[in-house]
Order: sequence, then C-alpha cells, then structure tokens
Amino acid sequence: MIAGPQQAAGAKCDLRHIVIFPTKFAACRFLNVSTLRYNCCVSQRKEIAMGLDMYLHAKKYVEKINWQALQDNSDLSYDSPEAVFSKWNEIVEVADMKDIATDIYGVNVEVTCAYWRKSNMIHKWFVDNVQGGEDNCGEYYVSHDKLRELRETCRQALFAKDPSLLPPQAGFFFGSYDIDEWYWRDIKETIKKLDRLFKLSDFDKLSFYYSSSW
Repeated sequence: MIAGPQQAAGAKCDLRHIVIFPTKFAACRFLNVSTLRYNCCVSQRKEIAMGLDMYLHAKKYVEKINWQALQDNSDLSYDSPEAVFSKWNEIVEVADMKDIATDIYGVNVEVTCAYWRKSNMIHKWFVDNVQGGEDNCGEYYVSHDKLRELRETCRQALFAKDPSLLPPQAGFFFGSYDIDEWYWRDIKETIKKLDRLFKLSDFDKLSFYYSSSW
C-alpha cells in the first residue's frame, strides 16, 4: 500500500471507504489506485464519497377512515372528524398535504430501516436471492421470509467461518473483497440490524424493499 505522510505517523486507512476529493473529482478517471489510497489516508477535508450504498426501506400503510365508526354511527360521513384516524391527520399535517389528500384512502409511510456501506457480500445476497440476478440499482420487494433467510445465512456463515455462504462481489468502488475482520464485522452488524426489525411490535404490518446505488 502507498503510505502518505500522515499514515507514516501511525494513522490507519480503511480502504473499504475510498473517496475522491471535490478538487479531484472531475479528473477521477485519470487517478490510479495508489493516488486514491494516498488521498484517502491524508485528507481531513470535506469529501465526496463514492461506492456501494445499500438501503432497506420499511413501508407501512396508515388508514384514513375508521370504518367501524361509520358502521356504528350512521350520522357520520367520510369527512366527519370522528371517522378519520388521528394518526392519518398527524401524518398529512406534518407533510403539509392535508388539503391534497381529499379522498378516502390512507397514506404509505416509508423510512430507511437499515443501511450498509460497501458490504458487497450482503449486496450480492440480495441480488442473487431477491433481484433475480439483476444488479441494476432498482428497488425490490423483500418478503419477511427472505429477511429471515438472510439472517440465518449470516448466522451460519459466522458460526462456521464459511465465507462461501456469503461470497464477496466485485464492482465499481464496492469495497474490499478480502475475507478479513471487516468482512465478519459486516455480517455481525447485518444480524443486529435484522434482529432489531424482527423485534418490532408492528413488524407484520411492514413491507420491506431493498435498493442500492454506487
């Protein structure tokens, strides 16, 4: 590895997170790997990160109409405050969209519930087992069973120290392909991320989607 002056003083560089300075970005195609490694290690300036970003999104449908209230009280209509769930009101008011949402349907709320950075072995699992082999930065539905399958695969790989269960995937700024401490750390962190989701009281009401970019 090409060491910069600060690295020689004992600083460590994580080459899984190689970055390019803004001043170098326009000419990045002309920089060699040694230059990128050097820049990664010696700069403390604001940087433009490049590489594999991975997202698991959770979506939840929040109903608007309390149908039971309408059934119990014939004097109520769809627009009656008593027939509209307060949670729906809160969401559309915070989003400043109450005047737009005039129909009877609820809203879909989406949040990022898990994020990985250059965990290319986890990305490969999603591509192979969820995306049908298409690695195209699209968004794909992930069933609850698939999430449990991923957690079990991570557990087995970690227990047996068997990287063949989750082999690394090469790609443009996808990070390290080495089976090292970072590889096993990412697998442990993936188990933690999924365990947290499984413990959610409303887990069964959530739908999940995976997407990536680089």
